[in-house]
Amino acid sequence: MQPESGAAELHRYLRDVDAELAEPTAIIMIGGAVVCLAFASPRSTRDIDLWQNAEQAFWEACARVDARGNGVPVQVAAVAEAPYTFEDRLRELPLGLNKLRVLVPEAHDLAMMKIARGDQRDLEAVEAIHQASPLVAETLLERFRETEVTGRRQLFEIKLLDAIARLFGEDRARAMEAELARSKEK
Repeated sequence: MQPESGAAELHRYLRDVDAELAEPTAIIMIGGAVVCLAFASPRSTRDIDLWQNAEQAFWEACARVDARGNGVPVQVAAVAEAPYTFEDRLRELPLGLNKLRVLVPEAHDLAMMKIARGDQRDLEAVEAIHQASPLVAETLLERFRETEVTGRRQLFEIKLLDAIARLFGEDRARAMEAELARSKEK
């Protein structure tokens, strides 16, 4: 089993990859690595998940860093569900790199991706995001409405309401549940 990586190790790895690049390239990072790096979460992660495949030069740079024994597993996320227009809201993570641009989802989009997965660790990540960059319940609801999931929509709604209760309290979760029920009646 891979040891868990903290922000310092992830940042070091990305600096090492950056140093190996001959040309500028960009990646879209999602998941726990973003929570760790962008929101200063004390939670660690084992890997770096990408939204889509990166350029070959990026993978070659990773392989050179990995060959020196300094690797962190990097992969394209096998399953990830995001709001339809999240790529319009990507932002660059300011890591002080020269050639590697690390783009990450806006806080509400990343939270929605974690809510869609909805296991305990993901909900803890949503709480860490909220602590570092307070989320807005209405924005989460908007992003929920523009996120398609492969599983049952009803289960996704339950995960959303659980997250809302954790972040904003039971009263706000009940009010949102009523609002979602009204919108289904229309």
